Amino acid sequence: MKTSARTITIGAMTVASLALTACDGLGGGTADPKFEITQNPDACFRAVTEHLGADTKVLSVSSLFSAGSELSYSDDPKGQMTNCTVDYQDPDNADALLRVGLKIASGEFTSPKTVDLTVIGIDPDFNLDEHLIALGDIDSSGLAAIIKEQEPILSKTYETYGWSAVSLEAPDNNHDAYRIDLRVRGLKTDDPAPKSGAVSVSVDGKTVSTDHLIP
Repeated sequence: MKTSARTITIGAMTVASLALTACDGLGGGTADPKFEITQNPDACFRAVTEHLGADTKVLSVSSLFSAGSELSYSDDPKGQMTNCTVDYQDPDNADALLRVGLKIASGEFTSPKTVDLTVIGIDPDFNLDEHLIALGDIDSSGLAAIIKEQEPILSKTYETYGWSAVSLEAPDNNHDAYRIDLRVRGLKTDDPAPKSGAVSVSVDGKTVSTDHLIP
């Protein structure tokens, strides 16, 4: 299993962890409407909530989708979810995190694995619990409508485009609250290099920012 270093910033504190990659074999490989991003962009959120319970506190929820063969290396059909993972509070140790991933083809979750954490530049009284959010406090039900609302400007800007990720992002130096990021990749007719953008949505689903949708 290949891994890669990952850094998550929580306010002024930095938490370094180990991120699973697509090499963990979680992808589906075939088209499935319940894991298609324009129809069910919150599929990962719903799956992890059903698996862990609404009261479970999480640091991140990450789902990746195929943006199409022109924009990604995935062989999965365009729009299909290829990866779904969650980092959540260990029910037996409030100061620790566990990670599980959804095996998309079977609908089953992997066994929990400990997330190695290194907290940098904070005092000894750091309390991880204060920097997590309960799954039940996240409203992802409106994401499909938000994606649809972006179609006119994306179609006008790009020759081809595809949504590539839906993720729960922790507060950082530029954001003082949790948010959901919807990421998109696109190709312009006069530029062979793919461009990336994102829509940010508040966890209550009421505030949408498109400031970084078009680079």
